[in-house]
Amino acid sequence: MFFAGLFAITFKDNKEPAFAGLKMFQSVGGCLNFATAKYMCTRTKVLIVGGLLTWAVAGVVVLEVVTRRRERKALLGQVGVWVDHLGLGTGKSEGWVG
Repeated sequence: MFFAGLFAITFKDNKEPAFAGLKMFQSVGGCLNFATAKYMCTRTKVLIVGGLLTWAVAGVVVLEVVTRRRERKALLGQVGVWVDHLGLGTGKSEGWVG
């Protein structure tokens, strides 16, 4: 359920393709688990899944940082336009003689 909520937040505009990809990768994981049951012990599988989980968490953290930076840059860009219009950023404003 965690991944469904994460996908809904991350892919606000493209929910359907995101959920389709999520379900596909869940299915592929189940197939790989079934296919390797005869050849790998449980300990090896747990180590592999733990490594993949570590990579996934690192990816979520990177995605969150990049998203927040983009949002902050967009917000500062909007504020910068307002500040430039008032002349607060350069020390000069229209009509003000110092």
